[in-house]
Amino acid sequence: MLSANLPRSLCLIFVVLVTHFLSTGRQAECAMVDDPISNWTAISYSSGNQTDYFDDQQTGNTTSSSDIVGLGSDDAFYTQFDNGGDDTSLTDGTLFFRVRLGAPGGNSTPEFDRNLFIGVDADGDGALDLYLGVHHQGSSDELAIYGPGTDLNISPNTTSITGPVQTITEVDGVNYDYSAVTLGDTDLDDDGETDYYLSFAYDLQTIVDAMFAQAGITMDENTMLSYVLATATQDNSFNQDLNGVGKTYSVSDDWSTLGALADPISASGNVSAVPEPGALALLGLASFFGFGFSRRSRREGN
Repeated sequence: MLSANLPRSLCLIFVVLVTHFLSTGRQAECAMVDDPISNWTAISYSSGNQTDYFDDQQTGNTTSSSDIVGLGSDDAFYTQFDNGGDDTSLTDGTLFFRVRLGAPGGNSTPEFDRNLFIGVDADGDGALDLYLGVHHQGSSDELAIYGPGTDLNISPNTTSITGPVQTITEVDGVNYDYSAVTLGDTDLDDDGETDYYLSFAYDLQTIVDAMFAQAGITMDENTMLSYVLATATQDNSFNQDLNGVGKTYSVSDDWSTLGALADPISASGNVSAVPEPGALALLGLASFFGFGFSRRSRREGN
């Protein structure tokens, strides 16, 4: 009796494991824009370059909030994702970014008083298809999305940024946060200024819609994206600090050659198209059970 029921028992175990994986695999605490750095995923660069060099902005003084900084495990650029709790949709949820800056900025109080861009390559061809931005120019304090313009967008001297095509109101603690670094080395470039984290978030659906409208590209939370990060004094060019690159570089070199193009990562945080370990384990179990069923069927047929 035990022998006859064994495959059914194994099948039941497999179903329970699959159900548990599907119900818990993507669950996590709700991500917040002011989460501790331990909750964030560093965006990596396979070029081997420093995640960003110190005092390498093209304009402004060395203690400007436009100077992106990163060294070793203190990375310059991070992301995290909250899928919104709906596992049936691949375009909902919230995509978060965090950038480490070498100074507080502002006048009497710390304030990010520049522009920041994240150029997004969504189809892997090395050209930037959309720009996500923090627009703090003049009286503007907003998140913004920009189109790629008519140039190639494959290098600093072919960058064209149009718009903004959409603006989003900043709400402190919801989709925007500007806070001092308080753990570890709080002054990476040793300039006497405390480093600051600039953190911000977009509804993924907003990015999905803009990507299709501006570049004709369909994407979701599993699409592999490569980013180029930069700061600027105006919202139509990369004219201050290009992340992952020193102060002197060839403006005609493409993003990858420069080392400015980050390694691909999906909005949901996957860094390759290879199934996650949990999925691989389930596939292994499925193969094992399938082998067991096959052997039993052959024995019963003899």
